[in-house]
Amino acid sequence: MAWRGLPAEGRVTMPWKNGGGVTREIAAWPPSASLDAFDWRISMANVDVEGPFSRFENVDRVLTVVKGSLALQFGDGASVVLTEMSDPLAFAGEAPCLGAPSDGGVIDLNVMVRRGRATVRVRRCFEPQPLRCDGGVLLLLALDSGVLNGAPIAPYDAMLAAIGDVATVTGPWPRLIAVELVLSPR
Repeated sequence: MAWRGLPAEGRVTMPWKNGGGVTREIAAWPPSASLDAFDWRISMANVDVEGPFSRFENVDRVLTVVKGSLALQFGDGASVVLTEMSDPLAFAGEAPCLGAPSDGGVIDLNVMVRRGRATVRVRRCFEPQPLRCDGGVLLLLALDSGVLNGAPIAPYDAMLAAIGDVATVTGPWPRLIAVELVLSPR
């Protein structure tokens, strides 16, 4: 499969599982899977008020703050503050978690994989580096405007690739978030 553009404009807004906000799905497998049936799901959300995260049994999550600052308090007492420069944070989807944005709202990237069906690695790409899909699926989320594989990209646009695809950035390097997913054999 060649790179497929997933523009930010026109993404469908969906209510959070717990009813406390909304999210916009970027991509999921299988396509159009419900929240109880996906193997993996990538979405962006706005967090404007303090509240509990939706619980997802048998799901591993990776949360990356794209804009703002988000304090997380887990049920076991652990706490962390994520910012636009923080490394992505992995945690169990069933873990009780309270999120509190500071200094206004937060935009985050949420990657969820069903345990045993997929694995994920999320990383920030702030400077030029190889962008090749060596595993199952590679999704690149643009944080800035740029040109990727000859196509203009705007902030929050994404591009999806499969094994063997290589991304070429021309012009100034846009800040990107790379999500690498590998489906587990069934």
